[in-house]
Amino acid sequence: MKLSIKLIFIMSFITVSELCFCQNSSRIIYEADENGNKLNGNKNQLLEHVRNGSAIRVGWIIEFKKSSNVVLRLEHWCDAGFLSIIENELFAQIRPISQQNPKFTSPPEVQIVGDKINSWVAVICTNGSLEQKYTNNVLLEKIRSSLKAKGLSEEEIQNQMNQFNKIKVKTKWAILQ
Repeated sequence: MKLSIKLIFIMSFITVSELCFCQNSSRIIYEADENGNKLNGNKNQLLEHVRNGSAIRVGWIIEFKKSSNVVLRLEHWCDAGFLSIIENELFAQIRPISQQNPKFTSPPEVQIVGDKINSWVAVICTNGSLEQKYTNNVLLEKIRSSLKAKGLSEEEIQNQMNQFNKIKVKTKWAILQ
């Protein structure tokens, strides 16, 4: 009896350990520039993987021009959440995360924004579009206040904020194996 309890415990421990600590490998299937132009891979193969129920990861790259000869590059990866295919384009909804602020210092840092939890969600597409939304965002309110202080009208401020919420990014799409 004691032997079977120990055996069950050991088997349970091994199973839980494998589930928690084993990393799945992934393989990039498709890459596109910020305008949705193919850089590498096969979009139809990516769509077929989605239609067959494969787990998808999405990466996106944002480049910031610091000076005429220096470009800072920020790359994010996450599991693609809710997926939609519309007219041969794949849209991936990203689950909410706490908003973070990258610091291009030496060494680089990433900080969680604000004293309260700020949520960030996005929809990313193979055509390079990324639409993002924030909740309780202190940074966006500071930007809004700054634009208002510069004398912009509410319509102009809203146009600026809409540009901030919709950006173009390079994308990478991978399947978990």
